[in-house]
Amino acid sequence: MNEEEIRKKDRRETGCLIAVLLTLGIVFLGPELYPKKNAVEIRVYGKIEQPLLTETSFELAVWHHFPGNLKNGRLQISIQGKSIPEEQHLMVHSFEIWEPNQLNSIPVSCPLRNYDPAEPINVEVFITTANARDTLIRFVWEKNRWVQ
Repeated sequence: MNEEEIRKKDRRETGCLIAVLLTLGIVFLGPELYPKKNAVEIRVYGKIEQPLLTETSFELAVWHHFPGNLKNGRLQISIQGKSIPEEQHLMVHSFEIWEPNQLNSIPVSCPLRNYDPAEPINVEVFITTANARDTLIRFVWEKNRWVQ
């Protein structure tokens, strides 16, 4: 073998070694550098309040099940339907720490105008936090119960 062939062989071996080291680095260091976040399990309770002297309202309670507290996040609730006033379509709640379970639910009240139980009310709940995956769920309220 002459000197030029030896250099070519050394370059190929060095290139292969670099490729193997990069692959191993990505496989083993990737999860440490970019850990996977768990999804949040969102729970929603709803009911229609129809008092005699005041306006009918759609009452919601939103809570989560997550292994630990949610940190530095935002809860967005979008409610849409014919009886929902325009100014009530989007509600936002920011939090530094939100503990799990129904005891720590966030209540939401939305007045209803000309409420018809047969008309669906669409509810979207979106949670974004520093320590969990962004989570979006959609529900439909119709005839005084959740239908989806």
